[in-house]
Amino acid sequence: MANQEFSSKSQEFWYIMGKVMSFFPVIALVGCIIAYCVGSSRENYIKQYNAAVSDWMNGGQEEFSGLFFNMTDASGIEYFHVVNQTDGLYYPTRDSCKMKGDPKVGCHYTGALYYDEDIVWMMHDNYFTIYDREGRLIVNRKVNGFMNITYTPEELRCGHTLKYCQSMCEAKSGTWDPDNSICNVILYANRICFRLKQQDGAWVLDDDNSRKLPPNRNYKFESDGLGCTYDNNWNSIHYGTVHYSNIRINLRSVKDSYLVASAYTHGCSNQANLDEQCFGLPRYQEKSGIVIGFFISLGFVAFVLLCVCILAIASKLKFKKAVRDSMRENKDPLLTGTV
Repeated sequence: MANQEFSSKSQEFWYIMGKVMSFFPVIALVGCIIAYCVGSSRENYIKQYNAAVSDWMNGGQEEFSGLFFNMTDASGIEYFHVVNQTDGLYYPTRDSCKMKGDPKVGCHYTGALYYDEDIVWMMHDNYFTIYDREGRLIVNRKVNGFMNITYTPEELRCGHTLKYCQSMCEAKSGTWDPDNSICNVILYANRICFRLKQQDGAWVLDDDNSRKLPPNRNYKFESDGLGCTYDNNWNSIHYGTVHYSNIRINLRSVKDSYLVASAYTHGCSNQANLDEQCFGLPRYQEKSGIVIGFFISLGFVAFVLLCVCILAIASKLKFKKAVRDSMRENKDPLLTGTV
């Protein structure tokens, strides 16, 4: 009976261990195969960008030119001025689009056109309104100049080693509270950008995401969805750790190539000025990485199977030993071979 119980528990244990240990590498193998067969994300992003930016190139930039906007804030009435100069390389994609496997047409590069003004910015109760030429209200806002956020040890990834939490908190420009095990970070608004669309002959906030811009699900904070960049999850206010007494406000068209590039480069293009290959790796480099990952996963599967086999053999030997020990304890002449 003891032998049967030992055998049953041992078999169940190694069955569960083998199942658990082989699950993840098998999933990795399947993922590598799927990734290898699926088309290049870089090539697809370039094609999608080129298609989407055509609205800006074919009339979108022209319809947004020659407009007039004014803003009222704590310092009085200010007038937006137009900005139509680009900086850096390969605006707005920040990608030369000349790598192996890229579409032959490359990327469509465009000019810039948006409206800009600065605003006196205080820690509390910043109130401002924006109007068009006809006096129609576009924006009416009252916001604080800062945001206080907290990180738990788990969010800092120091939950099991609290002594490292302070340094990790300081790396985020925060202050570690050892009594409550909380990292406090104060972020300050450093710029604002509103996305506008034309509706019934007037320019209004694009409050319904008319272009179906993709969300950034890694963004930690709430978003009003009225902004201009993917990395900020289209929030109109950008935050940083430096406090400014004056910040800039931009007004951009919903068709602006700057927004389109940000969407299809996942925010890379609006954070760079040079050729940063913002559309990602070319297909041949992707495949090289996938093949390496495939063989690593395959090797791990083989290693797991080898371990399971070795452990199963060891379990079988232990079982035989347990049977022999049980025979000796029973002292049965038929079992011990003494008759």
